[in-house]
Amino acid sequence: AGKSQRSVSVVSSLTEDSKPQQTPFQSVYRRYKPATKRFVLFLQENTPIIDSMEQATSNSILKASEWVVDHRKNLPQRVFRDLETAITYRQKAQEQMGSEAEAGHQHFIDVLLFSWSVLKVLPRTSRIVRGEDDGTKKPEASIECEEKKEEGCFSENRFAVFEEEEGDEEGEGDNDFVPPEHPLPRPEPIETPKSFHQIMEEDAFRDVIFLLRLMDTEMKLCADYFKRVVELRNRLQSDELISDALIEPLMIASTSTNLAIQNVKAVETEIALEYPHLSNPYRMLAMLPRVCPTSVLEELQELIQLHGHKQARPTDIYGLIGDCLRAYFFC
Repeated sequence: AGKSQRSVSVVSSLTEDSKPQQTPFQSVYRRYKPATKRFVLFLQENTPIIDSMEQATSNSILKASEWVVDHRKNLPQRVFRDLETAITYRQKAQEQMGSEAEAGHQHFIDVLLFSWSVLKVLPRTSRIVRGEDDGTKKPEASIECEEKKEEGCFSENRFAVFEEEEGDEEGEGDNDFVPPEHPLPRPEPIETPKSFHQIMEEDAFRDVIFLLRLMDTEMKLCADYFKRVVELRNRLQSDELISDALIEPLMIASTSTNLAIQNVKAVETEIALEYPHLSNPYRMLAMLPRVCPTSVLEELQELIQLHGHKQARPTDIYGLIGDCLRAYFFC
């Protein structure tokens, strides 16, 4: 009886903190990119500052946000929520980049934060309305259509009128968003800003960092669970007690491992669908500066242009190096 109680106490002490934990990277990728697109799309369709999404820059987004404050009486809650989501996860992406973080992306984040600080004074509405200043109120369908495309739904919902808008209440935004404690200064415009299209293209590198960080975090969690199993095995002396005592820790460890594999696979699939040239992890590794420095990338581009039939894009080079890495490990 004493041994049985001792084994139960050991198991409880080892499994008390072994509950599967939600990593901070889950669903990051699928949230911040569509939210950023929808916010800029709102500025493009409701202000004269941005003519098209292709011409949008951090400078024009800054001016367009100020124009909205000066000319609109309210702001759709959904747009404000998208802005908070874009800020939250782009800040996380910038933090994960570490020393590889780009100044241009930080300026873009500063612009979004300043936009939030000036737009928060506007009252919120539950619907997106276009042409409010000239008296022609028309429901804005483009942003809602963009959301449906991101969700994979392209048909009209005939019962949408009976559904309540989620998160349209005043002040309800992204749950992870942390408002700035102090007033934010207006970011200085950049002389040669990158286009919004370029910023979104460079998200590929940040998304790869997301995946690698996710893999590292999940592997550490799984390793910790199995270390607890080994520790429990070493602390139990009787073979009769071991078989029963290891059931719960092994179930937790195996379940956590399966969830980790699913989380990593989900992000890997999303990245591969968004960027066709990143169809496998080896091509993603090729984007790291330590694997393919800028000097190597430029030399390969010149070499292919000199002896090839067409000019090689950086995505082609990353795909080539990734396939070489895959062949090296499999051969």
